[in-house]
Amino acid sequence: MTKSTTVLGAVLASLCVLAGSCAGPNGNQAEDLGLHEIQFDDIPVPDGLRLKKAAHSYQVESFRFGDFEYYGLMKSERAVAYMKDRMAIHGWELQDANEREADASLSFWRRPYRTDCRIWQDSSLTRMKVSVRTQVDDGGVAPE
Repeated sequence: MTKSTTVLGAVLASLCVLAGSCAGPNGNQAEDLGLHEIQFDDIPVPDGLRLKKAAHSYQVESFRFGDFEYYGLMKSERAVAYMKDRMAIHGWELQDANEREADASLSFWRRPYRTDCRIWQDSSLTRMKVSVRTQVDDGGVAPE
């Protein structure tokens, strides 16, 4: 072992120790805030659509939110029909549907969550943006 390899090893070991000892705002270890790119099990996605990298989601107990964008080669009308059918199977109630040629906005409700879904044609691609939110009352509490 050379002297430079030994020094490099010591520096890397020190960095590992420092990274593990970083404290969060309450003096606790830095904690995972729960932001992920995972999809929720009860939000179906049509076959042929892929998740875009910029998606994020968060869930703790009954509170959750997520923003997902998908894209793929399929007809937008087929994606709309799929979402209407499959969301109902997962217990979601269609609250509002605004459908125009190659562009649709759907809103679903399942207490205490609301899901808004926009599906549109962008040249040869179909895009779908899904937003999931926990609805809260004026007191900041999710209704049961």
